[in-house]
Amino acid sequence: MGFGGELVTNGTFDTDLSGWTDSPEGTFSWLSGKARYDSDVASSGSISQTVDGEAGKSYRVSLSISSVSGWTGFLSSFSVKWGGQTVISEIESVPNGNYEGTVVHNGTSDSLDIAFTNLDPGGGASVDNVSVREMLGGMGFGHTLIQNYYENF
Repeated sequence: MGFGGELVTNGTFDTDLSGWTDSPEGTFSWLSGKARYDSDVASSGSISQTVDGEAGKSYRVSLSISSVSGWTGFLSSFSVKWGGQTVISEIESVPNGNYEGTVVHNGTSDSLDIAFTNLDPGGGASVDNVSVREMLGGMGFGHTLIQNYYENF
């Protein structure tokens, strides 16, 4: 299975946060080539941009989370939504790592939202390598008896 071209603008945050909107304003900052979320109080923040997709097509959404700090993991979470659909969700702990999910675009909205909820004051995390790419040939269906084997129907 192949992938189409990159649909996210500035998903690697090489020099700044251009192309992204943070809410509430000021909850994200640029730090060493990443979008950084920090909070001194229990709060939530998100970073978003419009990513054009086509209804009915399958897409892979991926990102990296690093430099998680200060969170005990309890009740802290992050999620990635595209068009209002939850694509990636990590609840009660936010470990460093690469995350990906797949979604069939619903055609109702093109807003890609990456949101953090921090119920432990003093927490933060960095986001990088945000990507949305069409899955050429569809999503495929996994077989339970053979790992990592997919067929497109």
